[in-house]
Amino acid sequence: MSNRYFFLFLVFLPFLLQAQVAYDDCSSAYQLEDLDSWCSEIAAFTTDEATLSEEVLPSCFEPAGEHADIWFSFVAIAPNLSVSVIGAVSVNAGGVLSDPNIALYEGSCGDLNIIGCQTNSFEIDQASIFLADLEVGHTYFIRVSALSSLAGTFELCINNFAEVPNPIGDCEPGVVLCDKSSFSTGFVAGAGSNPNEINDVGCNSATCDFSESSSTWYKWVCDEAGSLTFTISPLNPVDDIDFVLFELPNGIDDCSGKFDIRCMASGENVGSPIEEWVACTGPTGLSLGDPDLSESCGCQVGDNNFAEAIEMEAGKAYALVINNFSQSESGFSIDFGGAGTFLGPEIDFNYTAQEEICIGETVVYEDASSFVGEITSWNWDFGQGADPQTATGPGPHTVTYTNSGSKTAFLRIETDMGCFLSLLKESTTVVCCNNLIEVQGEVTNIFCGSDSTGRIKLNVLPEGSPYVYQWSNGATTNEITNLPEGMYSVTVSDGLQCEKTAEFEIKTGGAFSIDTNVMQEQGCVGGNGEIKVIVEGGVPPYLFDWHNGDGWVETSSYNNLTAGTYIIDINDAADCPTQIEVQITKNLTGKAEYDIPNVFTPNNDSVNDYFKVFTNAELIQSINFFRMEVYNRWGELVFESNEIGKIWDGAYRGKPAASDVYIYRVELQFPCDEETSIKMGEVTLLR
Repeated sequence: MSNRYFFLFLVFLPFLLQAQVAYDDCSSAYQLEDLDSWCSEIAAFTTDEATLSEEVLPSCFEPAGEHADIWFSFVAIAPNLSVSVIGAVSVNAGGVLSDPNIALYEGSCGDLNIIGCQTNSFEIDQASIFLADLEVGHTYFIRVSALSSLAGTFELCINNFAEVPNPIGDCEPGVVLCDKSSFSTGFVAGAGSNPNEINDVGCNSATCDFSESSSTWYKWVCDEAGSLTFTISPLNPVDDIDFVLFELPNGIDDCSGKFDIRCMASGENVGSPIEEWVACTGPTGLSLGDPDLSESCGCQVGDNNFAEAIEMEAGKAYALVINNFSQSESGFSIDFGGAGTFLGPEIDFNYTAQEEICIGETVVYEDASSFVGEITSWNWDFGQGADPQTATGPGPHTVTYTNSGSKTAFLRIETDMGCFLSLLKESTTVVCCNNLIEVQGEVTNIFCGSDSTGRIKLNVLPEGSPYVYQWSNGATTNEITNLPEGMYSVTVSDGLQCEKTAEFEIKTGGAFSIDTNVMQEQGCVGGNGEIKVIVEGGVPPYLFDWHNGDGWVETSSYNNLTAGTYIIDINDAADCPTQIEVQITKNLTGKAEYDIPNVFTPNNDSVNDYFKVFTNAELIQSINFFRMEVYNRWGELVFESNEIGKIWDGAYRGKPAASDVYIYRVELQFPCDEETSIKMGEVTLLR
């Protein structure tokens, strides 16, 4: 077991110090494989000779100055995470690093989103992040940083675990545990509604009163008899963690009559050198072969912060209270061991899938758990690229995957006892049977007057896969910058059978070729000129300023123009400007022509139903003068109008006029006419 912090297994990494600079940026992050209460060796990593990454420095990183950082990555196996960097703490140091900072990111290198950040929160040269709601199967990145002047070695600890109910400060109801899975608790504060539940325990003494201050209670029932060990490690390495283990003779729901069977209150000898009491700091718990049943407060000769493991008996109930004597409100991690088991469901689920399936094929998941009690809820996470990704209920649930890779499904169940149990299981490998990767690119061309300012940023679909990028210029990220003019190709792969190659062009602005199409102002009415600008070269799209008050627009034509000189500014996407000047002249025609019919049939058949003067609509709007009169054969005025668009529908005094020949008189003057035109004639009304 680890003797550091809240993660329990030692992993020997003798090569890390020599190769540390290899983890100097996101793309070369060290892949963490063991996420179950794992701690590196003390001083296994270092920021010596590291540099500051291109990613923006998080605002929480302190103090200000030149930072150096290294990177780690992992694929989440459960929703909850606790990760810590332990440097030059005063007790149980993990290295010599001072004022460490830690940040957690999701996404991919070059397109990261920060989701957690913490600095040297306790001012003890240690930083921790505690987060929930991670997505199982997604890749996350850890960034460890400190000032270059404070660089040094550190220990890294990580625990990626399933959900456990929040701490409860009283034995009733307490937090019920279904199995011996390790977990972490971020914060513990207060002693519940009954703070006097441990006053009479065996490790209490007249000189040292042992009572609850910042406590939480856990309970379970033994299923299979056998030994019980555990290790409790504080998140804050200098915290003094105490515990008492009780037997509950009246069952798990009744704490009356409880009696302590192990008790641990050891800690600092105030005023004495640390060498005298360092053995009573750090992790605490039960271990096989330890001679003590309890240790009272302080640190006596032979104390080591551990008591002897117990032999659990099947069917008996037990309670464990964990108390942070230091009252920092910081939490802890706990790992259980031994041969005995806790009463709870046998969690399992089935799935229908071959070892390898194609993207888009279905997998059916269904719960196969068993329990003597009642399972009250099921929560599923089918992993990265799943549709749907989450579900509730026992199933069956039909799932398809939109990206390739090894797929894992996560199931969390809750029982009527209030305890949680979870299972992560690899179900299948999804491969790219067709070319399903789509590569899109956002291209920024070279700015006018500059050399190598081009940029290409990729957006690869479907989202979520850990894509690998190989560019024609040797780059391996999803964004490349400072590019000269030219063609660039990239091959994007997901590490399995899916890959796609795309090509992009970086252009340089300027070098325009411009042509214009001009329609001169025509006719007496005028205001009908038009300019069309045709642009080639430079970097499209182009913007135009017609100096008409609209500013820069994408419209390359402008109409309804009168004669005159027009200045047009043009700008391309590389911010290269140019300007042209276009002349429109006035092209006048002779006198306008108009037509007057000689017969009409107002019978409502939509054909020749009315009598009017016919000319184009443009001239109608600009008429100078108009007068029309219609008379019958007896000289009576039957219709008159001063509007050229007004019609005679063949009615007189509200009644249909008789079929006959009528006399009309029309006076008309257009803008180009010098005199008024007068026309007289006959029109025949037929019914």
